Amino acid sequence: MTEVNEVPQNNSPINNPNDIQNIEGLLGLVSSEPVNTPLKFWDSVKLDTAGNLWVNINNIWRMFKPYKENKIIASTCFEDYARLLVSTGGGSPSASVGNTGFIFATGATALSYINAKYNLFPDSAFKIFNDDPYFSCVLHCEDLDADESAEASAVVGLGGATITGTALTFNAPFVGFNILKEEGISTLYAVVSNGSNSSSVLLTTVSTNDNLELFFKVSSSSVTFNYRKNGIMGSPANINTYYPTDSSSNSVAMMTTNKATDFSHNFIISSIYYEK
Repeated sequence: MTEVNEVPQNNSPINNPNDIQNIEGLLGLVSSEPVNTPLKFWDSVKLDTAGNLWVNINNIWRMFKPYKENKIIASTCFEDYARLLVSTGGGSPSASVGNTGFIFATGATALSYINAKYNLFPDSAFKIFNDDPYFSCVLHCEDLDADESAEASAVVGLGGATITGTALTFNAPFVGFNILKEEGISTLYAVVSNGSNSSSVLLTTVSTNDNLELFFKVSSSSVTFNYRKNGIMGSPANINTYYPTDSSSNSVAMMTTNKATDFSHNFIISSIYYEK
């Protein structure tokens, strides 16, 4: 493909590269560098081989996918508990739907866990990991007890994991986020698992009352993750290994365990959004 150094302004519907972020029907993701971009309009605007537009806005490259006519969108603000599949175990876990969303909490007794699922589709034939899905959610850290003896783990994302009152294990297909607490310190990770192997990237530390907006976008089995913590955008991270090729799952997983310690690991998830 021939590189284009400049597109005449009168031949382009875009007069300023920064205007691109406002075009309806384009979905923006952040990245450190654009990839596979042989076609260049301006120094700050490039087109990759998949037809995605890359725009440098305030020194951050953002990828914009063209609007897709044949797409599926599934979302919820958790108005009805009946749409959830919830199992609990151990000490004093609780799960409920209130005016802030879905509340899932271990409580402060050992061996507590919550395993909740929201079915995006009727069954696994819809293959939630195919067709480059996009996922986002709003998560409030209600109580992440920071006692130095506290251990815990929680996830939110596509697919699932194995959870008990003592552990959370990535031995099933999963793409999403893990809040892991060790010696009272809670850390947010991006995770990709194919059920046999997994890869993770540290994103940021979190604490009680933090508000998280979590995002990921798949592009040809490579996953770009990002987050906003208390209104401040974080730095993107990419994982391009162990992406699930197939799955028996058709749901969003929301899980938390206090890993046999007597300390709380409680969350509120207000909304989720899925598109492919």
